[in-house]
Amino acid sequence: MSETQVVLSTKKPLCAAFYLEPSDGDQQDWLTGALGAIGARRFSFTPPVIDADGVRAAPIERVAWAGLTCEVLTVDTPTHQVLALVFGQGAVLDAIEDPDRGRSLAAAFGGACTALGVDVGILLSRPVEDLPTRLAEWADLVALAASESLLWQRPGLVYLSTGYAKDIDDALRGQPARDELSQPNGRLIFPGHGEDRWW
Repeated sequence: MSETQVVLSTKKPLCAAFYLEPSDGDQQDWLTGALGAIGARRFSFTPPVIDADGVRAAPIERVAWAGLTCEVLTVDTPTHQVLALVFGQGAVLDAIEDPDRGRSLAAAFGGACTALGVDVGILLSRPVEDLPTRLAEWADLVALAASESLLWQRPGLVYLSTGYAKDIDDALRGQPARDELSQPNGRLIFPGHGEDRWW
């Protein structure tokens, strides 16, 4: 059996990550349903390749979502299937420097979280080391409903369902001011405030 290596062609990757319940069904059906629910349009697929050392590179699938070109990454953990739409840092910086485009991106992210029915979603606004590993580590916090710990890490825009956000106000009072956007069935919480809301 070959080892699988995830290769992200995007430099300094950021992502919109959605923490979904594990699926027992066909993975392609699950992925097709999830991408369809959030309005992501598939346009490119590179099949997996096995190199001379027997390392199998994961297939690369590209979609258009929220005005961004994204690579699809899935990370399986014991408690969640993480669907991540990965994009370059430059694309997001361009979007969030324009207030209208920034609001549009945040609204698309919030809408996707609602459409997928997730308890937690994260829209990264700064790159992290080893993105797949970090997404898996955050799944542990999601499984523990450790919303406060997740917010302390300030990864970017965080969506919390009503159930996950119910006790978060006390924790937010002890932190620097954060902007929020109204969201049905949950809260969208930025890492900062005003012009620095995304940071």
